[in-house]
Amino acid sequence: MVHFDSKIPSKLLSIQQWFASIITRPIDADSQMQPIAPSGRPLSEEAMEIIAPSLTLSSDKRIQIYNQQYWWRLLSILHQNFPLLTRLFGYNDFNISIGMPFLTKHPSYHWSISKLGDQLPSWLEEHYTAQDKTLILLSAQIDWAYQDLFFAPPPVNQDSSHDLLPKKMRLQKHVKLFALPFDLFSFRNAFLRESVEYWTESDFPLLPKEKKYFFLLYRHQKNSVLYKEIQEGHWIFLNSIENGSTMEEACAHLEKLGGSVYEEACSFLQEWTRECMQENWLVLEENV
Repeated sequence: MVHFDSKIPSKLLSIQQWFASIITRPIDADSQMQPIAPSGRPLSEEAMEIIAPSLTLSSDKRIQIYNQQYWWRLLSILHQNFPLLTRLFGYNDFNISIGMPFLTKHPSYHWSISKLGDQLPSWLEEHYTAQDKTLILLSAQIDWAYQDLFFAPPPVNQDSSHDLLPKKMRLQKHVKLFALPFDLFSFRNAFLRESVEYWTESDFPLLPKEKKYFFLLYRHQKNSVLYKEIQEGHWIFLNSIENGSTMEEACAHLEKLGGSVYEEACSFLQEWTRECMQENWLVLEENV
């Protein structure tokens, strides 16, 4: 909800609200403003009552510049925040199918453009219905995870001198887990090597689908966001901790599962635990 300063003169507030109602309406495929105002009147007539024309532009053409700049700016930020998703569609299809419908439903209210698109994955889950929904939704989630982890708070330094096995822990804010039906991370890397325009004319790279894939995405100490493919047992171990288990309980869960994940745990658990401590991926729940 938008709150207004009660000291603003009513005439000024009315003009501001009218201005916002015009510039936030979607532009068409040719970047032109809608010709009819929200009131139902021709915008060329209504604008003349509020905006003076210039020597070269009519009143409605003057506000069209702001309408265009509003959308071009926000759409360009979505392109930056969702680079794989944009390449899957191309600029025009992305803008028409995703960018403008999403921004119409969820206009930006946050002061930081780095937050633009934080609700896009959930919007896609609700509104996107094409057959490739799994690919599109996961692509959006991973794109946003890169953005989110880059701006995540600094990790809490973990004191490893105590026995952490029986204590409740969580993943640090700069770490996320992914279990995927295909290798979307190498697929994303291949896409990002080329421009958006390149992929509108070229065949997409191969999407590996030979098995289930498990990844850990994290912000490195030098502030690069990196991914690491991990074993299924490692993913189950970390996911159990993230869902509220202690390390002891996570180990017991792996033992109960048995099979290859338990064999992995028997061989690599000490290595997994050491890496978690060295990379500062875990934090005591009480410090979250």
